[in-house]
Amino acid sequence: MRKRQPKHESQLKSLETWKPADVLKRIGIIDYKDDDFLDSEVLASLIRNRMYESAGVTTEATIVLNKRIQILVGKRLRLEWYGLTSRSNTIAADTIDYVWDALLTEEGLSNCEIYFAVFVRNRVDDYMRHLLAQKNSMESIDKMTMDDKDGNKTPFIDMVKDNNAETPEEAFMRTQQTLAVRSMLISLPQVERNVFYFRIMCRYDWGKVAEFIGCSIPTARLHLKRSLEKLQGVME
Repeated sequence: MRKRQPKHESQLKSLETWKPADVLKRIGIIDYKDDDFLDSEVLASLIRNRMYESAGVTTEATIVLNKRIQILVGKRLRLEWYGLTSRSNTIAADTIDYVWDALLTEEGLSNCEIYFAVFVRNRVDDYMRHLLAQKNSMESIDKMTMDDKDGNKTPFIDMVKDNNAETPEEAFMRTQQTLAVRSMLISLPQVERNVFYFRIMCRYDWGKVAEFIGCSIPTARLHLKRSLEKLQGVME
């Protein structure tokens, strides 16, 4: 069983004795040299455990931690994955959502509650490798060829004559269904993806979901409905 850092453990125990208003003040401290500055690991624990949620602590912790995640993700992408990220202006936002997905769904004591910067770095690398593998897989199926009886190379997909048989594309998609579901989640418009994560993964009430994404509850419900419809389309 992994253990938290002593500093992290001490901060959490201290917060349990504080009033919510005092915790909110500490969340707002941005100077990391301040003795009352809360580490990202602590913010992650506050969010996952929904500590003082009714007093707005979870909401404020989410806002602050999201800003820190943006900085960490941006730095990692620039340093290690610039060649891939320079081709798309949505990868940074998609990667941030992937990090949040991992933070909210990982069971038990997670690395994000031990070394948050390491946790984010590893999730960024996981997601970028996923994109790279997906790109290479799609390219490879297009490049597959077979030799005919005269020795000529013919694209593999053109060799399939039986209209009732499973095509190479269908076989590929069938074996990649799990990947496709996750890809669909990642490819959703950001607002739909956020509603899905906060409502389905984190199980926040509709009031909190609407507050997080800055809309009315009926609008938040509509975004979730759209995301579920798109996900269902991939699974059918």
